[in-house]
Amino acid sequence: MKRKNAANLGLMPTNMQVDMARVSDYIQNVINRVSETEKVYTEGVTVKFGNVSFKSPTELAVNGETITTRYTLITTGSHPTVPDIDGLEETGLLD
Repeated sequence: MKRKNAANLGLMPTNMQVDMARVSDYIQNVINRVSETEKVYTEGVTVKFGNVSFKSPTELAVNGETITTRYTLITTGSHPTVPDIDGLEETGLLD
């Protein structure tokens, strides 16, 4: 990686330090650009979180609420977890 490109990402290769505020700003900028570009795909989409069960091909229950829909997309994600290692949380762990 070229030094000037690293600096744009918030990385300071000359003194081997990371400017986390600039790294975070860069990441948020990319997320915002992608989000804006992909907005056309999410217009009219309702997002629900919770436990889901199908009652029929077009009807499902989300946390007890019945929803009728023509199309359903179920996505699963993940959450970071901190391993159970003594003293790890105090070290300033980044996830």
